[in-house]
Amino acid sequence: RLPETFWSMSTQLAAIREAARRRHNSPEMLMVIVLARIAALCGPTVRVATGAGDPATLSIFGAGVGESGSGKGRGDKTGRKLIPFDYKALGDDFVSIGIRPGRGIPAAFLARREVQLGHPDFDEEADAKGKPQEKRLTQVATRAYATEDEGSTMMAAIQSRHGADIPGTLCKCWIGEEHRQSNATEELRRSLDADSYTMSMFATFQPEPAADDPAVPEELLDLARVCVRADVKVLRLAPEHQIANAAPDEGPI
Repeated sequence: RLPETFWSMSTQLAAIREAARRRHNSPEMLMVIVLARIAALCGPTVRVATGAGDPATLSIFGAGVGESGSGKGRGDKTGRKLIPFDYKALGDDFVSIGIRPGRGIPAAFLARREVQLGHPDFDEEADAKGKPQEKRLTQVATRAYATEDEGSTMMAAIQSRHGADIPGTLCKCWIGEEHRQSNATEELRRSLDADSYTMSMFATFQPEPAADDPAVPEELLDLARVCVRADVKVLRLAPEHQIANAAPDEGPI
C-alpha cells in the first residue's frame, strides 16, 4: 500500500483517499481510476516528456484485480462520481467504449459525415447545385475512455476468431499509433492517423479465472499476484505485451 506521506502530498490525493475510505474502496485503485478518467479527457495534443523518445500522450491503462465482491465495481462507481463525464458538453469529440473485437475500437472514433472540400470524393458539381455530398467514415472523436467490467469476458473474446486482434489494437491505442484496414472497401474502410487520438482504459479482473486462461500474458499474471496483495497497480501495455509497474516516485504516468 502507498505510505501516508504519499497521500499527504496534496489536497487532491487526500480527497481521493477520503472518498475511498467513505465508500469502502481501495484508495490505490480509486487513484488509478481517477488518473485514467482524467487522462481520457486530455486530447492528443497534451503530451508529457518521459525521457525516452518523443513526448507521449497521457494514455493510462489500469486494472483492478480482486476476488468477486471485493469492491472493484464500487471503486469504478466512486471514480465516476469524482471525475464525471459530461457527454453533452464533450460532444462528438469524446466517446466511451467497451472492449470488444479490435476493429470496433477504431470505429468508435468514426462517424459517417459528408465529404468536405479538398477530399478526393468531393463533388464540385453537386456542391454548385446545392446537393448534399456523399458520406464517408470520418474521424470525429479524438478522446476515448474504455472500460471492461469483467476481464475474463475480454480474454474470452481474445481467444475467439473475432477478437484475436484486440491485444494488437490496444497496444496501438496506448501509444496513439495509426490504424489501417487495407482489406476493406473504400466505403467501409476504418482508419485513424497516428497521434490524432488518445485512449485510456480501466478493466477489472478476478485472479483465479485469469490464471487459468492461456490468453492472459504471463507478465500480467505476475503483476496480478502483486495487485492481490497491494490492491492495484498502474498497468501500461507495451507493444510487446509486457507490463511495466509504475511506482508513484517514478515520475509522470
